[in-house]
Amino acid sequence: MTFSDRYEELEYKFQRRVERDNEWLGIPSSYVHNLVPQGPVDYVLVAMEPSWGVPGKRDHKGRAQVARNFTWSVEDFTFHYCIREYLRPNGETYHLTDLSKGAMPTRLASKQRLERYERWYPLLKEELRLLSKQGDETRLIAAGKVVATFLKDKGLCRRVERVLHYARTAAGHVDKAIEPWREHFGCFSPDEDAFRESIREVLKDADMDSYVGRRPEGGKPYNLTASRKKLMFYYKHRFGELRDESDIVLNQDGLKEGDGISRWTDSPFRQPGLSEEQIAWMDKRDEALRIFRQTGDRGPAVEIGLFNPDPTRTDGPESGEEDDNGTR
Repeated sequence: MTFSDRYEELEYKFQRRVERDNEWLGIPSSYVHNLVPQGPVDYVLVAMEPSWGVPGKRDHKGRAQVARNFTWSVEDFTFHYCIREYLRPNGETYHLTDLSKGAMPTRLASKQRLERYERWYPLLKEELRLLSKQGDETRLIAAGKVVATFLKDKGLCRRVERVLHYARTAAGHVDKAIEPWREHFGCFSPDEDAFRESIREVLKDADMDSYVGRRPEGGKPYNLTASRKKLMFYYKHRFGELRDESDIVLNQDGLKEGDGISRWTDSPFRQPGLSEEQIAWMDKRDEALRIFRQTGDRGPAVEIGLFNPDPTRTDGPESGEEDDNGTR
């Protein structure tokens, strides 16, 4: 099986996971394809989850069908530009992904986040196994504190390093983050033509160079405002620090199947983790309950011990046992 075949198979799993999130967590989310990698990469950058932004302003579900993740905003393109310019100056390869891959309204993203992340983690590991180069050469960087905390506890790297997320909601942290290099900010002048060319390259890589409304020629939304220049300045110095870090390479042992237990020992969340076996059972439970509710067939639920095998009973889960929605 080729790399492309394996990635396409993985994307199908991503889409099914989003559908399960929608059904069992009650989250109105849509799967958005990432930019498709051509093979294993030098850097993997992991963010939180795709965002629809402000509800009502755009046809979000329509965009999810034609757009690619990390190509929705000028901030997305700013992140791409900084990675290409400051993290991989010699043309190293990279891949952007989210821990949880269902695009949702920003106001809902924090709800049930930990449960979503635990459910998505086995698929993230599968994704990282596919993208990882042999010989501990692939480096992992987290975008944002929440993802960094989660991945640190998983032991995917000897040390998980993070960068600020580029979302507008995180803009207030940039001023503090650039403090160590502030004296050099006055001399910083990013090349706006190179930035626009980077946008064109990203859209071309995404097969979106003819996507109506996304073309980067001119247009006020693509201007480098003072806040965007400050964000670029931060990434220039932060990526410069991380380029040669040997401790952020992916731990191949940590990518093996069956070791997905999260303890959250040093986390403010203090939540127990789920093993991959537990998550697999939850998926079987979800499917068994779906079949029962739609058809009345108790067989799949009985097989996993969820229902009483007594055929005279039709009341669903055992008395006193909660289903996935917390109802009895």
